[in-house]
Amino acid sequence: MQDYLIDAMDPCAWVSRNFVGKFLDPLEPWQTQFLNACNFYRQPVLANCARGTGKSELAAIVATHTVLFRNSQTVLLLGPSMNQARELYRRCRRLYDKYESATKPHLITDSKTALELSNDSRLIALPGGNEAGPRSYRCNLLILDEMSFCDRRMVEGAAIPTMSGVPGSRLICISTPNGKEGSLFYEWWETATGFEKILVPAHESKRITPKFLKHMASVTRPEKFDQEFNCKFISGAESPYFPGFVVDQCFVELEGDAPRSPLKVIS
Repeated sequence: MQDYLIDAMDPCAWVSRNFVGKFLDPLEPWQTQFLNACNFYRQPVLANCARGTGKSELAAIVATHTVLFRNSQTVLLLGPSMNQARELYRRCRRLYDKYESATKPHLITDSKTALELSNDSRLIALPGGNEAGPRSYRCNLLILDEMSFCDRRMVEGAAIPTMSGVPGSRLICISTPNGKEGSLFYEWWETATGFEKILVPAHESKRITPKFLKHMASVTRPEKFDQEFNCKFISGAESPYFPGFVVDQCFVELEGDAPRSPLKVIS
């Protein structure tokens, strides 16, 4: 019973006791900070993490720990696409399956994108590409995986409102940068207050070696490397690509028998 209480109160202890040395590596300092922020702090968490640092694994730990040790919880996992959300759910399901305890709530319903446990808690994966996905839900924990790639209208108009009217609801946003223009993740990172903000460039992660970073720097455009591995937000002016809203302005729907050219002149 003592071990159960420790695991329930501290996700770091739960991970170290049950998974480290089996299929997870020991927690790094920033990962401990992330898990503590998600578990003990009342403010939402905004994590700007480089590729390959293990951010999605941490999100899965928080989600799985929540449904295992808290009754009547609804946890929503949102990714830019259904495949992304399903991959995060798969990580959660692996943690659930690997956790061995006589007190573990058993499965009531189970599918490739959702589960419900005997403690009345449930875990649901949804796509973040449109507003329809999360609109009908109310949740205790909302996780936005790769938030900078999610549809902004979905985040503002459908995902965030799922926490309204739910006492103690928590928000966790994790992502690698994806430009500046129109990015809600960038705006929150630069200007929003009330967040626990965690920055994890690749060189601060033990799982990413200097040799690997040196190789990637040699084969990747500097601005792309800075975005993916140094957690920098690259604007349209700094990137060789046009931002999406500029591309959208170059197309127009034509009516009747007008020529089918996709371009219009912007004066």
